[in-house]
Amino acid sequence: MKRLIFIALVAYSVANAQTGKNKFGIDNYVDVPKGKCKIDHKCRLQYHYDEFEKFTSYKTDGFYGSNPNGFYGKAISIYFVKSITEKGDSVIFGFFSGNVTGCVTKESSIYVLFKDGNKITLPYSSGEIRCGLDYMMVTISDENAKSMRDNPISKIRFNYSDATDDFEVSEKGQERIIDRLKCIIDIN
Repeated sequence: MKRLIFIALVAYSVANAQTGKNKFGIDNYVDVPKGKCKIDHKCRLQYHYDEFEKFTSYKTDGFYGSNPNGFYGKAISIYFVKSITEKGDSVIFGFFSGNVTGCVTKESSIYVLFKDGNKITLPYSSGEIRCGLDYMMVTISDENAKSMRDNPISKIRFNYSDATDDFEVSEKGQERIIDRLKCIIDIN
């Protein structure tokens, strides 16, 4: 129960800061100082400490990938956030933006299809029903994050309550997902 409350609290806080700016337009995230974390030098992480809720969120830089078999302009954007409490509890979120707008409900999710035919489901992080969105914030378990880091991905599907949107993942897109997941998994 405590874990669910933590995830809900962090999801709400992270969702409100997902643009990286607070209500005054001030950037909530700042670059992680050199030497603070002992991870690959290619990692570009930013962090934000929430004084009220007592957790630190780390955010990867986002990237855009176009669908090589899709029509002009069809693209996906992804970034990852890991929030860690002072006690060491953590949760990883993925922010996926696509082209189709739809409604998200507690049944909405992101499906990841691997090249070996296996698939995982990344559940929508909030129980709120929201419509007209072209993005989805999902919770990523440690196991699923490692699967995405370690296994080649074939496709990513946005599963809205009223629409779906599929994206093929290119080799370059795969490399970008792996690089960012390595950063976010290793930070603590």
